[in-house]
Amino acid sequence: MHGELFLALVAPGRSDRWRLGVTVSRRVGGAVQRTRIKRLVREYFRRHRHLLKGRFDINVIAKPAAADQPNPAVNLALQELFEKVSKQIDR
Repeated sequence: MHGELFLALVAPGRSDRWRLGVTVSRRVGGAVQRTRIKRLVREYFRRHRHLLKGRFDINVIAKPAAADQPNPAVNLALQELFEKVSKQIDR
């Protein structure tokens, strides 16, 4: 599933809970920008994982446009992405 700033790959989990992977390539920006994006994704996942059902592994891949966005825009993009993931899983 993809959104404006992120792409999500979801696979059935092998553990008893959700697991998160975050991929931010050098095309997104410098080390500071990449670390910021990873931190925001992890924090969003930590605060909202209770909304996700089941056991899955999810890898969130940042698109280059994510580096230029302010924190509220990144959080909104993550919210939309995780809503798409939830709808896909509920099928």
